[in-house]
Amino acid sequence: PPWNVRVTVAPPPTADPGVDFDICAGENAPLSGTMGGSGVTHVWGTSGDGFFDNPNLNNATYTPGPGDLGNNSVTLTFSTDDAGSCPTTFDQLVLTIDDAPTVDAGIDFAICEGDAPILSGVIGGSTSTGTWSTFGSGTFDDNTLMTATYTPDPSDISCGSVVLMLTTDDPIGVCNAINETVTITIYPMPAL
Repeated sequence: PPWNVRVTVAPPPTADPGVDFDICAGENAPLSGTMGGSGVTHVWGTSGDGFFDNPNLNNATYTPGPGDLGNNSVTLTFSTDDAGSCPTTFDQLVLTIDDAPTVDAGIDFAICEGDAPILSGVIGGSTSTGTWSTFGSGTFDDNTLMTATYTPDPSDISCGSVVLMLTTDDPIGVCNAINETVTITIYPMPAL
């Protein structure tokens, strides 16, 4: 008698890690892998030295390690397999890590009424320029110089202090401009 054999062909497992993307140094990378076909289990892997909050989640979060930051990128692999005889499949994405901007407006300091202090701002990382601004009413000789001179006006002097802010330019990539403030205390001239 003839035998009837039923053969079920399962679709192969598929893995999609999502598209390549960028983050700013100091940020974590939210992932969004998807599996399909006969995929049953999945796991994230890295070519670098960072770590996943849970490598078995589709939407894991990756924290870059020092080597990843030094290389400015890392390859992340999303793998899936099935419960049958289909081989494991995987796909990869490249996570680019943009250098973050840095800014230092200097330490708070004091001056006497009538002084025009020279500032000591420093910018770095992925930024190349910065701009000084004031929460007071004084003026800068050139607010784009890190060593600008600030001249307090009478309202700054009557307040007894003024806050200045150094803001970086908007760097190339996904990182945002940042800022930092410095407070200048202004002592009145002694009465004669």
